[in-house]
Amino acid sequence: GLAAERAKGILAARRSGKPEPTYLEVMDSLRRFAFVRDVRFADEDLFGKSLLSEIRVFGDASVFLWRQGDALNMEWTAVDTSAHQMVFATAYPIDLELGNMKKLDVERALGLSQIRYVANQPGPCQALLRRPDWAKPIPAAIAVPKYAEITN
Repeated sequence: GLAAERAKGILAARRSGKPEPTYLEVMDSLRRFAFVRDVRFADEDLFGKSLLSEIRVFGDASVFLWRQGDALNMEWTAVDTSAHQMVFATAYPIDLELGNMKKLDVERALGLSQIRYVANQPGPCQALLRRPDWAKPIPAAIAVPKYAEITN
């Protein structure tokens, strides 16, 4: 791919005795995390760690999560009182406790939990998320890295 094209340019310059070309590195910090070019950096990259969370949510609503005692409180906004759903892809089984909703159903399959809910009224919905005691901590949310270009 792209790395091979870069290598061709570097080798051609070395053979001809010319200076090696410089290349643009786009989103270098994220690329270093994703492709583990620097293991020490990969362990410290908070945005990369947030991408590898053991719990991922798929659906139309933005879900916010915060610690409440021993449990994790989830909150999202319902636009109306009709039935909606979201899907959780998890590395372990999860349980949800009904918060301020009329109905909350959970269907589980291997690694996936389909959540169907009906809100009491439009606005914030809440539920408690329970995980196994042995589960890794959920990484903190972190802002998307700024677009950066570095010349190497």
